[in-house]
Amino acid sequence: MTYLIIAVLTAIVFLSRYLFLEPKVPLRISSGAQRFLAYASPAVLTAIWGQLYFYLTVS
Repeated sequence: MTYLIIAVLTAIVFLSRYLFLEPKVPLRISSGAQRFLAYASPAVLTAIWGQLYFYLTVS
């Protein structure tokens, strides 16, 4: 179940990054929002894997 959640959240993160950052998609956002989104994916994945790591090492 945990790996399924990780896979789904990973897909959501990369899909949102594709929609906002792919030049061929006609959706445009500000440069500040683009800078914010550059840090969103590593932050979300770190939060997911951090919880998994602490859960597996404590139990």
